[in-house]
Amino acid sequence: VKIKGIDPKMEQRLVQHHSVKTFSSELLNARRGAQIWQFEKITPILVTDKVARALGKLNVRTNKSDSVAGGPESDLSYDCDDKNFVMHLSKDSNVQLAARTYLNSFSAVDAEVVGFYTSGLELLEESAALVPIDSLRKLYETQGATNVVVYLPWGSDEKKAEDRLVQALKLENLNFEVHNYKKFSVNPFYAGFMNLIYVMSSFFLTLAIAVVTLTVADTMTMSVLERTREIGTLRALGFKQKQITKLFTLEGVFLALLCLPVGFITASIAAIMINSFEFMFEVPGISTKIKVVLEVVPKTSLVLGVILIAVTGFAGWLTSRRTSKKTITGLLQTHVS
Repeated sequence: VKIKGIDPKMEQRLVQHHSVKTFSSELLNARRGAQIWQFEKITPILVTDKVARALGKLNVRTNKSDSVAGGPESDLSYDCDDKNFVMHLSKDSNVQLAARTYLNSFSAVDAEVVGFYTSGLELLEESAALVPIDSLRKLYETQGATNVVVYLPWGSDEKKAEDRLVQALKLENLNFEVHNYKKFSVNPFYAGFMNLIYVMSSFFLTLAIAVVTLTVADTMTMSVLERTREIGTLRALGFKQKQITKLFTLEGVFLALLCLPVGFITASIAAIMINSFEFMFEVPGISTKIKVVLEVVPKTSLVLGVILIAVTGFAGWLTSRRTSKKTITGLLQTHVS
């Protein structure tokens, strides 16, 4: 069994964090029973459904029955020759954790199954368990740890945090390795899956930008061509080619600036509406369905807005420049339907 040790207070903070509730609610919904931070007198343990079925432990200890190990439930004895031995054994929540200690001796810890959870990965569903870190230290008879996981606030720059942590460890002369969770060597499944998502999203984003660019350019081109006589009139009044080109360029920029807030508000409302439906989809290798969460990123919106402004301005400039080069007589006689 792949047992994960965690500080119960830290586990409580993570489970109740708003980012986890927003973006990983499917993991919380998969939990049943009590939580490890609700117990103090016993060793609580969370297991996956597959581990529970393999152990034959389908009942859990509730926080209302929090008592010292060795209480009435642990005094029950079973006859191994009894035909109903497995059934009797499944009625209680008691399990024993056994392992070799750090000094290669045998050790065991008595624990109680208090709830069920999901590891998030289908590969680990048959071997995952969650135990308080102090219980694991007692089991392995050690006060150390082979690795420490640092959780960053949502939206933090993990590369910057990695560099700062490496620098701090060097200043303290501590020989520790720092690994970013996005690296393929550390987290191959996550890194591979996210790379696939990035490639797909980049492809669709490129298509969307191309379609929008062509649409905006075509709209600005038709707008300028339909006003050929207006350009001819301006030329007849003494406007220079540069002045006419500047007018249409500014018009395209102003139209883009006017439409961008409308588009941003519309996208935000659409994201809120879609998120409210809580659409779920299945991903190969993931133990639970993943909730679709749309988020309007201001930085990305700003970049796309700049691109749109540049496209509209350039389309207005290019078309008006070509059109204004014609003779005044030709411009006034031109008819575009």
